[in-house]
Amino acid sequence: MTDNFDSFSEEIISLAEKAEAKSGKNSKSTIVSHGINFDSNEEADVYEWILEGEKLEFLKDVEYQPSSFELFEGLRNEKGKLVVRPHVYTADFKFVLTDKWREFQKNNKIKIFHRLVPDDGVVYIDVKGSFNRFGGDRNFGVNSKWVLAKFGIYVWKIEPKDLFSKTWLPKECIFTKKTKKQSKKYSAFKTFDNHNFIL
Repeated sequence: MTDNFDSFSEEIISLAEKAEAKSGKNSKSTIVSHGINFDSNEEADVYEWILEGEKLEFLKDVEYQPSSFELFEGLRNEKGKLVVRPHVYTADFKFVLTDKWREFQKNNKIKIFHRLVPDDGVVYIDVKGSFNRFGGDRNFGVNSKWVLAKFGIYVWKIEPKDLFSKTWLPKECIFTKKTKKQSKKYSAFKTFDNHNFIL
């Protein structure tokens, strides 16, 4: 009975690993930009926003796929054999918001990174597109609540269009990276220079 259970557990774990590999962080990258292998075009686009935020001194200490959160350490049977794998979660980006960002945010009534940010200004974000065929949004909902419950850290779910509409469009996202034509999906958004922001 135990051997059957162990065999069944290994099969389930194998299937879970295959599904996880398709869902993002362990899959082959979609795009290379600034020497980084991003899992999606959306991540690359948000990184352009982050780079502009750094130049504006709104944020600092940027990390792509920072250290993972161990949410579950796994489970072993009486023989010490792993029967349930550990579960970890890795955010897409981590950075620190500066006092200059807080002033800019207040002056312009920007409603992003405006709550549940600790005093040290550390922000974790997970980038999502408007559609995820592998169910990443469902996984994120569970993982983010788990991170909040275990570590007291709120992870922001960021969709590029939402971020750009509430702040600004990075200049590098005006044109698509592949065709170099004007991006239709971001055509309604203004770059930082075209806004009348109060600094």
